Amino acid sequence: MKKLLLACTAGMSTRLLIQRLRKEVSDRALPIELEALPLSEALDRAPSADAVLLGPQIGYALGEMERSVHGQIPVDVISMRDYGHLNAKGIIDHAMEMLGLS
Repeated sequence: MKKLLLACTAGMSTRLLIQRLRKEVSDRALPIELEALPLSEALDRAPSADAVLLGPQIGYALGEMERSVHGQIPVDVISMRDYGHLNAKGIIDHAMEMLGLS
């Protein structure tokens, strides 16, 4: 099981996205555990994940997140397009590449 950490703010759109991501993972029976945390908590917990995705609204924190994981795991920002369209399939496909599952 691979752990994907989603760092975000606590907005309503993020909650909707998390629900869709979890459904996508479940529907496809993927070996991915998804955890969503606010940035402050995610920075502390990221080193225990296998990959980290940042919501585009906190894309400015990419460098800080990369430093917190010491370059040991992949970190990226969800595209604004996928985030805005709640494109769970596209986001999970990208996460699978990051996790080496594709």
